[in-house]
Amino acid sequence: MIEVRGLAIDLGAFHLRDVDLHVREGEFCVLLGPTGAGKTVLVECIAGLQRPTAGSVRLAGRDVTGWPPERREVAYVPQDYCLFPHLTVRENIAFGLRLRGVDGPGRAQRIADLASLLQVEPLLDRHPLTLSGGEKQRVALARALAIRPRLLLLDEPLAALDARTREQVADELKAVQRESGTTTIHVSHDLEETWALADQVAVLVDGRLLQAGTPREVFDRPSTRALAEFVGSGNLLEGRVEEGPAGPRFVRGGLELAVPGGRSGRWILVVRPEALRVDPTPPPGGGETWPGTVEHVSDRGATVRLLVAAAGATWSALLSPREAAALPIEPGARVWIRVPPEARHLVPP
Repeated sequence: MIEVRGLAIDLGAFHLRDVDLHVREGEFCVLLGPTGAGKTVLVECIAGLQRPTAGSVRLAGRDVTGWPPERREVAYVPQDYCLFPHLTVRENIAFGLRLRGVDGPGRAQRIADLASLLQVEPLLDRHPLTLSGGEKQRVALARALAIRPRLLLLDEPLAALDARTREQVADELKAVQRESGTTTIHVSHDLEETWALADQVAVLVDGRLLQAGTPREVFDRPSTRALAEFVGSGNLLEGRVEEGPAGPRFVRGGLELAVPGGRSGRWILVVRPEALRVDPTPPPGGGETWPGTVEHVSDRGATVRLLVAAAGATWSALLSPREAAALPIEPGARVWIRVPPEARHLVPP
């Protein structure tokens, strides 16, 4: 559906460089990255609001790089929603339909369908200034979908919402996207939001697209150290991979464990904190386990984070409250850590 090839743009001190992005028909792609990474600039190039200095944008097989926004069949919802304050919700939703000459009965039916889908029927005669953040988000989405766009671009639509509303609206947004089948690119800097929404994640940092893939591929198998740090991999240990009789092993001080692939030389071992196992006693059979000492405990309600000193390093472990309750987790307590084979990932230093 979308093919961005070699896209580049220069905006003063900021540069977007060599971006290649492919999004399939009906897919929900989250464009993830820190503030200032260039996410908004990229979606504005796709929408036609910015003209790239190099590269191309293709929509449904057509090169639209030089096309104005109104020809692209793209709907763009900016972060502040940009609802017209002097128009009612009904009139906001109808705005794009009127511009396209959709007649009265057809327009009324489309508004009714979207109002039902997005649960804004009671709001149709109200004005945007009287709406909550979640209600404005739904209205902005209805207005964008009214014209049946081939592509929907959402620029951090949940950023201004409180945590509870954000979770609720994210669920609704995913359901609406599934029902409408609209190909969507959603800008975000929030990892939990990305997990909840994305079919595909594309991570943009400092104007470069570092990796794209499923959430599991990107979060569990980051391609670079910078990406591993951004997606919260937690445990990054520099060491060496050495060939042995049983295959390659990662070696770092008192730590030695088998790793998949990886040529001999310097590497960084990446282990996500939720994948690290923490036991109160040595597991039966021993194996690749190490004794450690709890250094810090942070109870976050839904999760408990531990810092454990073991094998010459400080490890971060993320546990459920039930897992934490089975452990002696006060600072100074003795525990054992282990790294499941499927949790071991190497990135170049």
